[in-house]
Parts: sequence; structure tokens; C-alpha cells
Amino acid sequence: MASEYANKISSDSKLECLATILFLIEKNISLTEESIVYSFKAWSEEKASRFSEDDIIEGLNYLYDTEIIGKSFSAYYILDRTKLIYNNK
Repeated sequence: MASEYANKISSDSKLECLATILFLIEKNISLTEESIVYSFKAWSEEKASRFSEDDIIEGLNYLYDTEIIGKSFSAYYILDRTKLIYNNK
């Protein structure tokens, strides 16, 4: 379940980072790592000051490693929307 997946995330800050990344990927087509970092930082001054580029890339890697997102040669994408709800990892 989604709550089980979210409960495994170590902090509210990390959860916010992951949610922001997923929102950006869902709302935009063909986002590269660089464009995700740029869009994340452009979201607001507050987010830009709280999350480093390393935090955002770590979030991307976490979502990729837990099979929520995939990446092609040029972009990230959500693998399976049902995993957002029923991920049992």
C-alpha cells in the first residue's frame, strides 16, 4: 500500500522531495536529470534553499531503485501508477 511505502521513507523532508520529483515527472514530458533539478529549484525559493542538487538526485535514485520511476536515454518517467498505490517493497 502507499502508506507502507511512505512509512519506509526516513523523514518528512525526504518524502516532500520525492513527492515534488514525482509531481514534476507526471506534469512534464521528457524531463532529464538536469531539468528535474532546475524545475525543482525553480519551484520556490524555500524549496531551493532546503534541498540541494545532491538531495534531488538522491531522490531520483531512490525512486528509480524502488521501481517507481524509470529512465530512458533522455528522460525519466513513472513506470506504473499502480505502484504508487500498491508498492509492497
